[in-house]
Amino acid sequence: MCETKQKEQIKQIEAKHERELKEMNARQAKISMETSKEVANDKTLKTKQEKDRRLREKKQNNTKKFMDERKTQMIKQNREKEKLKVVHDKQMEELAKDVDNLIQMYKLEEADYEMSSKTEFFA
Repeated sequence: MCETKQKEQIKQIEAKHERELKEMNARQAKISMETSKEVANDKTLKTKQEKDRRLREKKQNNTKKFMDERKTQMIKQNREKEKLKVVHDKQMEELAKDVDNLIQMYKLEEADYEMSSKTEFFA
């Protein structure tokens, strides 16, 4: 049961990470479109060359920002996965320890039963 629950938790965290990635990509695409519209509607830029240069600069800045954001998100997600893995490993160790303790306890009870005097009935 423990392993099944752990697999379920891993699937949930992976689904969460995929959802976050999709949201980030959509947000970044929206920012790119807004940047293009902003430059196209900027009245201070007179010529097409000025607009192209400004658009290139903004796209480079956006690209750098987007790469940093993706890198940060990957680090955060990997850290989250590692924490979950550590928790799962710890849970499995505790479960194995508890099972070993129960087995040891039953063996001791069996040995005590074997050593105890048998009740005899005389009539």
